[in-house]
Amino acid sequence: MIRLKRRDAASPKLLSALAVFCSLVPADALNLLVYNASRIYTGRSETDVVEAFCADEKGKIVHAGALNETESICGGNSRTVDAAGHFVFPGFIDSHAHVMLLGTVLTRPDLQSTQSPEEVVEILKEHVRLKNLSETEWLEAFGWNQEKWVSGEFPSRSDLDFAFPETPVWLTRIDGHAGWANSKALEMAGELPSEDPEGGEIIRFSNGTPTGVLLDNAMAFVSDKIPEPTDSRREERLRAALEECGRNGVTGVMEAGLFDSKGLDLYQHAVGGGGFS
Repeated sequence: MIRLKRRDAASPKLLSALAVFCSLVPADALNLLVYNASRIYTGRSETDVVEAFCADEKGKIVHAGALNETESICGGNSRTVDAAGHFVFPGFIDSHAHVMLLGTVLTRPDLQSTQSPEEVVEILKEHVRLKNLSETEWLEAFGWNQEKWVSGEFPSRSDLDFAFPETPVWLTRIDGHAGWANSKALEMAGELPSEDPEGGEIIRFSNGTPTGVLLDNAMAFVSDKIPEPTDSRREERLRAALEECGRNGVTGVMEAGLFDSKGLDLYQHAVGGGGFS
C-alpha cells in the first residue's frame, strides 16, 4: 500500500478525465500522483494497463505505469489522489460543440417538467428573483409542452400578463416549433400581419387577435425583435457551459457556433482570464 503524506480522495466526477486531475495541481506542489483505479486507460493500446500516473507541476503527465515505479518518480512530496476503484480515462475532446448554446440553455429557466401555465409562471418568477433581472429585460425560457398539461391546449399571453405586465416574455416550446409571448413582447414586435406567413401560423382568439402563440416561421415576428445579449450575459453563459463541460469530463472543445469577432473576443477573454481550467 502506498504511504505518502498528502492524500485526497477523488470524486466520481473528477475521475472522468486525466486532464481534470492535472488541472488540480497547485502551484506549490511538485507533482501529482493518481492511483488505486479499477483501470487507468491511457489510449496507448487496447491492452495497456497501468496502476498509477504522475503529473508535474505544469499538469503534464510524466509517467504512467506500476505503482512503485511511479511513486519513486513522483517523489515523497507529491499530492496524491486515491481513485477509489473508479475507471480513469483521458478527457473528452468534442470536435463539434455549440458551447454558447449550451450556456444559453443552462442559464435560462427549464420548463420541460411543467404541468400547467401556472407552474410556468411560478418558475419564471423565481428565475427573475434569483437573477435579479430588470423589468425591461427580455425573459426567455425553453421546454414547455401543452400536451403534458391537463388542459392539453395551447396557452395564451393572458397566462403571462398578470405576472409580467412590463417584461417582454418569449418561451420556446420543447420542439422549437412554437413560441409563446406575452402582450408586452407582442407590443414590442409591432403589429402582426392579418395573414399567416408561409410555413407558419399565428394562433388567434375567436375575435382574430393573436393569442401570443406563434408557430414555425411566424415565430420570427417576435424572436427577431429580441436584442443581442449584453457582454455580461454572454460571459455568464460561457462560464456556465465551461463548468458543465468540466463536470462531465469534456476538457477540450471546438466551438461550432462562432459567427462574429465579438464571440471570438469573448473566448479569448475567457482564456486570458483563466476561464478555461
